[in-house]
Amino acid sequence: MKKNLLVAAIAAFVAQGAFAVQDIDDSNTIVVVVAEESVTSGDIDSNGNVIIKDVSPDAFRVANETGFTIGNGTSKYVRYDLVNGTFVDSMETMLTVSGATTSISQGGDAGDAFVIFEVAATTDVTNIEQVYLDAAYAISADGDVLSISYALYNDAPDAVSQATALSSAEGDIAKVGTGATGIFVAPLDLVATVASEFKAFETSNGGAVSTTLGTVGSIDTSLSVLGNTVNPDGSTTVAADIVTATQSVAVTGDFSFGSWSLATDATCASLGSGTLTLNTAKNLATIDYADINTGSEFLCVQLDGSEVANKSAYTASLSVDLLEDDFGSVKYDTTAIEIPYLTTFSSYNQRIYLVNNSATEAAYSTTFVSENGVTATPSSSSTGLIPANGMIALKATDLVTLDGKTRTAATIEVEAVGGTITATMQTIANGGTDTVVLTSQNKVDTLP
Repeated sequence: MKKNLLVAAIAAFVAQGAFAVQDIDDSNTIVVVVAEESVTSGDIDSNGNVIIKDVSPDAFRVANETGFTIGNGTSKYVRYDLVNGTFVDSMETMLTVSGATTSISQGGDAGDAFVIFEVAATTDVTNIEQVYLDAAYAISADGDVLSISYALYNDAPDAVSQATALSSAEGDIAKVGTGATGIFVAPLDLVATVASEFKAFETSNGGAVSTTLGTVGSIDTSLSVLGNTVNPDGSTTVAADIVTATQSVAVTGDFSFGSWSLATDATCASLGSGTLTLNTAKNLATIDYADINTGSEFLCVQLDGSEVANKSAYTASLSVDLLEDDFGSVKYDTTAIEIPYLTTFSSYNQRIYLVNNSATEAAYSTTFVSENGVTATPSSSSTGLIPANGMIALKATDLVTLDGKTRTAATIEVEAVGGTITATMQTIANGGTDTVVLTSQNKVDTLP
């Protein structure tokens, strides 16, 4: 999944929040993840297991239907059995059934993997009445899934021997795992236009606010948390539980052009809302974590209309948490020359002629797309400059070295306005000469 789509998906998932009740009648119930990043020493028992219990909201509460009627004035017995977990304390283990009183008949103590309740009806309890189990559990810190099974029995001996259940249900509840997505940046791209000599941004898409103002994305720590993640106390995991506050954010990239600043909005209207410190070389920016702890911070650049925006990719890193994520890039729009067939076959002499009809020299770069079994290694002439009002000739053997076969396809991207660059391909073979005019199209250079 592309990064921007993944960010959107995570943002939507985060918005769902933690799950309220684990309904084991529902096969679509999703296992709650207890964020290992939020587990502290106080959550670990003497056996190294993680203690989980609800404080807020109801992440570990188990629900299901009785599955069988319990007549007024009669009792039946409910049994729960655990897999990959044990109960912590009978005082934490409670059953709630509307229209009945409940009490532990057996089990439910610390270290037990089962509990039996007597359910005494004070009115008729229907087969669709909800049964709620609230308990504290000790589960593995290694990611084993805590599962639970429910069974309703006619009497206590049947519940003990697990014979002839009147109804049953089972499901997975929780596991310990990472609550982190590894993502804390929502990227946006800026495209500097060749028509402006790369002194203005394309405003039709990406992070451009205007021709001279735009953003390469935002730091948003809420993206770092998976949506079905809770803490050991059942509370919803938030960024502060995942990302360490005692660190700064380092952003690498080219900050040598324009005026860079932070803003709290995508329109960059609040420039200067956070602390952004540039190093002397202007290839590293430092952001105070306090500026991103309460919301998103957008990394914005303001051009003055006369300076060139340089191509660059921007990467953020958190030194304490050892996380790295990508901002967007500043890219150039280009004229792309498509070469459907390029060969280094020794009996062929193939050349590409590039003509620059503008008054400005134009940089070019080449990428290759080859069939399976062919490795294309760019050679010295794969990048370079086309002089103003001039022409260059590129031999195929100087563009690429091919291993496996002697053919490939290629695209030459020229930083020039469409129409000012023309290209032809000439192939000399078997005493004949074949000349083809190559097609071109506008394209965004994705190689900063």
